[in-house]
Amino acid sequence: MAAHLRCDDAWLLVGDQQIAVKVDLGLFLPDTGLWGGVLHHVPERLAGARRDAEAQLRLRNCLRRGGGMNLVAWVLGPAECEEGPRRPGAVSTAGAGLGVRAAAAVASAGLLAAGALHAVWVFSPWPLDSRAEYAAAVVGVEESQLPSRPLTLAVAGLLGVASWLVVTGARPANRLAASRLVRGGLWTICGVLSMRGLGDLVVSGFALGEAPAEFRHWDLLLYSPLCIVLGGLTGYVTARTWSRRISPRSQA
Repeated sequence: MAAHLRCDDAWLLVGDQQIAVKVDLGLFLPDTGLWGGVLHHVPERLAGARRDAEAQLRLRNCLRRGGGMNLVAWVLGPAECEEGPRRPGAVSTAGAGLGVRAAAAVASAGLLAAGALHAVWVFSPWPLDSRAEYAAAVVGVEESQLPSRPLTLAVAGLLGVASWLVVTGARPANRLAASRLVRGGLWTICGVLSMRGLGDLVVSGFALGEAPAEFRHWDLLLYSPLCIVLGGLTGYVTARTWSRRISPRSQA
């Protein structure tokens, strides 16, 4: 049987005993809901007990065989295969599935790209030809009203931090993922981007402000939709990786 997934962080539970094992998973049989696979490093005493007692297998950190770790896995950590025991208020290991990892990768890349572009704007109006065109099309103000270079650089730094927060929040194995700093930062990113996107859609759509027509055009076409998408992806990652607190009754 060809192994498709290797899980190096697995626990075999037999009765009241548990032991760390490694697992090679083969094909999944949808009709039975069972995986084919091979367990490694199982002691003989547990191998015999498995035949007479109900056994459970908790799987984490599963990587595809043969392909190595891709860029997303390197940044976000290996994918989670099955949820193990959780502490109250901990980050859910089951939440970091394919959808969450994809959302985190897109959101993080978008925020990082936006930060890099702001860093470029500190020194250059690229991709436009002049500071006046940049002021009208990107910022929506006169050239004399452009934000200072330190302020633009600060925005670039904040976008870089936001990208890091998304990556950290999508890595359940990272101890910082459950911290108030990361969780609060992620919800702040979601709220700020969503409000900016939705609010400016209304302002530019109804021409409520004094921004040039060129800025309103690009705001409706690109800036506001991008903010909404990035804010929504960040909120999705945050919500899916945050487990509900376990009540004392459910722990009893």
